Amino acid sequence: MKKLSKQKLKALGVDRLADMLFEIADKDEAVEKRLLIATASDSDRLAKVRSQISGLKRTKKFYDWRSIDKLSEKIELLIEAIGQLDVPAKKGFQLVVSFYETDNAVYGNCDDSSGIIGDLYKYDARNLLIRFGSQCDDKPWLAEQIFQLSQTDDYGVRNGILSAACEFLPESETRKLIGRYCELGAELDEKEDTDDQWSRPSCRYWTAAEELAAGIGDGPLYEMTKKEAWGKADFNAAAWNEIAELYLKSGNAKTALKKLDNIQSDDHFKSYETEKLRIAIHRELGNSKEVAAILRRKFLRSPSSKTFAELADVMTKSTLKLVIKEMTTKFNDSPDLDLSFLEFALSDLDLKTAERYLFERVEKIDGERYYKLPDLAKEFVTQDSPLAATLILRALSDSILARGVSKNYKIAVGYIRRMDVLAKSVSDWRQFEDHSVYVAGLRENHARKSAFWSKMK
Repeated sequence: MKKLSKQKLKALGVDRLADMLFEIADKDEAVEKRLLIATASDSDRLAKVRSQISGLKRTKKFYDWRSIDKLSEKIELLIEAIGQLDVPAKKGFQLVVSFYETDNAVYGNCDDSSGIIGDLYKYDARNLLIRFGSQCDDKPWLAEQIFQLSQTDDYGVRNGILSAACEFLPESETRKLIGRYCELGAELDEKEDTDDQWSRPSCRYWTAAEELAAGIGDGPLYEMTKKEAWGKADFNAAAWNEIAELYLKSGNAKTALKKLDNIQSDDHFKSYETEKLRIAIHRELGNSKEVAAILRRKFLRSPSSKTFAELADVMTKSTLKLVIKEMTTKFNDSPDLDLSFLEFALSDLDLKTAERYLFERVEKIDGERYYKLPDLAKEFVTQDSPLAATLILRALSDSILARGVSKNYKIAVGYIRRMDVLAKSVSDWRQFEDHSVYVAGLRENHARKSAFWSKMK
């Protein structure tokens, strides 16, 4: 059946569409509620919204994980109704603030382990906050509403309102808000001194100031407020990444690079993000040699089609050939089996290189790597290397049988049946035992696993 077309629906005519909607609404309560909202007068809709917000604040009914969808639908319809109101922006903003204030009552009476209720507050309601806030001219009043609303957030569903505020408040008002949070944070720090930075009452005010500073792209202010939020603790790599990223976004790539230099050499937390950020910074600064050097190290460490393509974009073909040779030598000289290199050799080098690398390290195949080995076996089959595929499938089967978990025996049987087929295509078993010898070995070593042999029949 073809997809619905708005033009075809219009062609049905008003009367026929109305009859169809009425029939659907009679069978679907959710559709009926939506149509009632859409067809109500503005005054009736406003009264209904206010009543529903008050009802949520007084709610006593508990919604467990089985009934949480009903509460979700109820809140979703309420947010939708607020969005459909034809009211002044200031009044609309007030209604969204009132909705946010239902969070304690709602979360005190529901099991939101799925997160669907939280998403309605964090995203749907936040979008309305931005919409009405952008249309409201009284910016100081908006700032005060945001300040009051941010004072409590027991369930973490208001944590997006500050970043939202940066989208409709002028920078001058945002800076005033930051100043208020900083003052409150400093006052609390003077009253109470503790070594646990995250339990300090002042921490939430410094964090609020930090979020707003990020929203206006003020790197020095962001770094200062983050430092106050962390208290006596030193920044880790993640924190320096966040600081550097803000400097980069605000057009100060040189300072961003200096901030990354503060990361301790033994701090590997978020190392992938740090490397990615360094590349972006050097690109912004026009340091093509630095970009190539980072991508080279990345490729040598973890060769893949992706890292190879990145490197190929910044190197000449002759230089690239030298790097590939260096990388191949590095992995061939190591006695270990690196599946990333094996995968790269199959996809971007040649079959002989991949086969030779695998055959020399068969005893190093770890059958526990079941998340990657089956795909490698499949690729070897695709490239007409049944022996290499068989050796990988043997490792997978041996691992399952060694663990002795009977519910997984059918998987091992599947691998062996695939080997039965592949064996017919192997013309040279090289130094490895042929398939019949391998199966005979299974019968000898796992003779007492009756559950497995019953599935092999």
